[in-house]
Amino acid sequence: MSGTRGSEKSVFQFQQAIRLLLAVVGLAAAAQFSFAIPGTDIPQTGQTIAVLLSGAMLRPGQAALAVMLYLLAGLLGLPVYSDGGSGWSALSGISAGYFAGFVAAAYFCAVLIPAKRQAMILFNTGVFIIAHGLILALGWAWMSLEIGARTALSEGVTPFVYGGLVKSLICAGLLYGWHWLLSWQLWSRQCPGQ
Repeated sequence: MSGTRGSEKSVFQFQQAIRLLLAVVGLAAAAQFSFAIPGTDIPQTGQTIAVLLSGAMLRPGQAALAVMLYLLAGLLGLPVYSDGGSGWSALSGISAGYFAGFVAAAYFCAVLIPAKRQAMILFNTGVFIIAHGLILALGWAWMSLEIGARTALSEGVTPFVYGGLVKSLICAGLLYGWHWLLSWQLWSRQCPGQ
């Protein structure tokens, strides 16, 4: 009996490690993907989408760890930050507050969106909007130390508010689709002849 528990625990730990690895790879890939949002001339990356979805799909500690591992990969020189950035200067520069916001936002989403809430599209949209606000607030706070509060607001927050709203809707839609897909797979396994 204890051998079965041990192997189940090993399988569970392996699955968790794979989830963390996929989250880190997803973050790195999303950071390289940029797109324009109609109505703005500021390019947006998929980075915050990946951060928030990692939070919504992992447990709180795992979500924060996934983002920290992503940040560590960049710190060690892997070109995983937006535009292929990496190293201490990219991590500790004017964008450092945003990186801290990634960890906080992933954890925040993980706490407020457990698996049983993944289908609550309106609730999740609100959580994602607040999480984007958290990223922008921490980014602004750090940037304010470097260039002043007013300039940090006009250059580091205001241009990204609309994008954050749009990306929050994208996150909620993707999470809902993911939940629906998992529910459908579970249903099809339970009713194979249907």
